[in-house]
Amino acid sequence: MYMVIAHEKRRREILEHALEVFIDEGFEAATFQKIADRCRITRTTRYLYLFQSTRSHEPRPRLYRGV
Repeated sequence: MYMVIAHEKRRREILEHALEVFIDEGFEAATFQKIADRCRITRTTRYLYLFQSTRSHEPRPRLYRGV
């Protein structure tokens, strides 16, 4: 069974859990996997909520600039 959760609400929950991981583990030890585990979601799901625009005409944020 699938659950429908409002995008912004879920995004906020993920950010709150991420903050908890940073507080508990420290900046150096915090990982995407630990955040996903705390949220009980996959890393891919976490990425979709945090880095994809909810509007198709908005560009995705750039994580890496020219190397």
